[in-house]
Amino acid sequence: MKVIDFNAIKNLNRSPSQCVEWVEDAFSIKSECDLPPKISQKLPNNIFINTMPCIIPSIGIGGVKIVSRYPERVPSLDSTLVIFDIATGEIIALMDADWITTMRTGAVAAISIKKLAKDNFHTIGMLGLGNTAR
Repeated sequence: MKVIDFNAIKNLNRSPSQCVEWVEDAFSIKSECDLPPKISQKLPNNIFINTMPCIIPSIGIGGVKIVSRYPERVPSLDSTLVIFDIATGEIIALMDADWITTMRTGAVAAISIKKLAKDNFHTIGMLGLGNTAR
């Protein structure tokens, strides 16, 4: 099992445009994936833990992303991804998913703008995107 931390992912220097392409590719195969609704568990004090499973049969990989928010923690959001081989159940990697979550969120926003914006727009506004806006 590989353990992949935030800096290892960040240091790959992937561009935002590459992330948009990856998300577009993921959207194109979504119907082939087993992607049940996330499980969102709420705790007192505005704390949540979300569990998001997915299986991609065409590549033999499954994963579970866990996102938690503890408002007193800095940063308050934390994401972890567990990737496994669906044929054997072997855990392939345990990854920090903060960078991936941030870039995916931004990529989805960019794709939405491209698909839904008026022709020849010049200005956009962003609200509530936290790390993604940065």
